[in-house]
Amino acid sequence: MRLIPHSRRGRIVLGVFALALLFGAWWVNRELEPRRLTTIVLGRLSASLKIDLRFDGLPDYALRPEPRLLIPNLVASDPGSGKEILRTEQLEVSLPWATLTGGDPVITRIDLRKPTLDLPAMQQWLATLPKTPFKLPTLTKGLGVRQGQLLADGWQLDSVDLTLPRLKQNEAAAMELALHFQQGKTAASFAGNVQIARAGLDSDIQLEGDGALEQKPKSLAYHAEFNGHFVDDDGGFHLDAKTFHFQGDSPLPTFSLSGKFAFGDTLSLALQGELAQWPEDWPALPAPLNEAKGPLPVQLSYQGKPDLSDALSLNAASGETKFTGSVRLPQIQTWIAADNAAPLPPLNGTLVSPQLNVSGLELKGVSVEIEDDPPATLPTPKP
Repeated sequence: MRLIPHSRRGRIVLGVFALALLFGAWWVNRELEPRRLTTIVLGRLSASLKIDLRFDGLPDYALRPEPRLLIPNLVASDPGSGKEILRTEQLEVSLPWATLTGGDPVITRIDLRKPTLDLPAMQQWLATLPKTPFKLPTLTKGLGVRQGQLLADGWQLDSVDLTLPRLKQNEAAAMELALHFQQGKTAASFAGNVQIARAGLDSDIQLEGDGALEQKPKSLAYHAEFNGHFVDDDGGFHLDAKTFHFQGDSPLPTFSLSGKFAFGDTLSLALQGELAQWPEDWPALPAPLNEAKGPLPVQLSYQGKPDLSDALSLNAASGETKFTGSVRLPQIQTWIAADNAAPLPPLNGTLVSPQLNVSGLELKGVSVEIEDDPPATLPTPKP
């Protein structure tokens, strides 16, 4: 047997090591070439989700702390109708090494920059998929959205920022959320946090945050707290409000309510609770209503179009004095924003009271009919 000198053996070891490095570098470059890797990953996701995923531009990747794909100008479309469901300026996908080497298409985190989601197009696409048990994707490192937008029929959300550290079916989830709501001339902002007891379609939920109703000459700030339960099923979205506290700058009210909310082809709600006090910018109540101490019991109910443009029923009571009527939210919003608004809000209803004091005149056994749009001319009496 011939012994290899120590120095020669060392050179062979170094040579083998160098070849291993070169092979490793070649493999990494081949497997992680950005465009090739993006095409592979999106191909697997497209097949898994039954959706058309495309991108425009040069993708990139990073390896620390784990493999991450940075995909520019991603577009997700319904392969059947061709309608665009989602477009985002940049999608960042974090995924384990096993996904890159041929394993299941697992994703640990998703970050979206300036995404736009078309809600009707997404609902139409979902309706074409086979009926299977709903299951959320598992994102062990969560979800992030920056400057997002959601488009719906008649309304939209803009400037959506969302941070969700972790998402898994039936596990608790907590997110920070900020958004801007726009519907016609109505605009409002919200920023706060949401706690979900069990991620999925049936869970307790808590929400707390601050925002503003954008009006001129100044915006009206508010604070909201909600504690309840939601169910999303074939019949629509159902929300059981155990407690809903709202405190706003006048003329926005401050109230505490509970009740039920359902959203599908139509919107329905039935809420009851208390108006903490009569807003100072609302028309002054006649005596003895203006002398009432404590909160004012109220009931709200609605059945109609999802945009709340139909009549909203309102019942309120103070002692033996009761009001039963209806209002339309778009008209109320116009009344709030008007510089020279009428002294009474636009509503229809009946006020019944055993006693009222109007301009020093005491009235007993009063029943007053209030009409928002009285006839332009009174009918001519018949002879």
